[in-house]
Amino acid sequence: MEDACHAVIGRRPVGFRSPGWNMGDDAIAILQRRGYVYDSSIHPMSLTPLFKLLHWWNTSSRTGGDRTTLGHLAYMFAH
Repeated sequence: MEDACHAVIGRRPVGFRSPGWNMGDDAIAILQRRGYVYDSSIHPMSLTPLFKLLHWWNTSSRTGGDRTTLGHLAYMFAH
């Protein structure tokens, strides 16, 4: 995506948001090395458990890796 953004607007992106708000624990270090200024992948809210449950139920025919969304439950307390 970095390359596509650079090709279209002539600049590298400085912000990041992972698809489905799924963020691995090592991603922040990678983004920092690549020069990103901010990340908006964590979406803290009290309804996270409900949304995760609804998503899990709605994607029941998919495999485990395709069924994750909104990251770790602990992220609902991020600030």
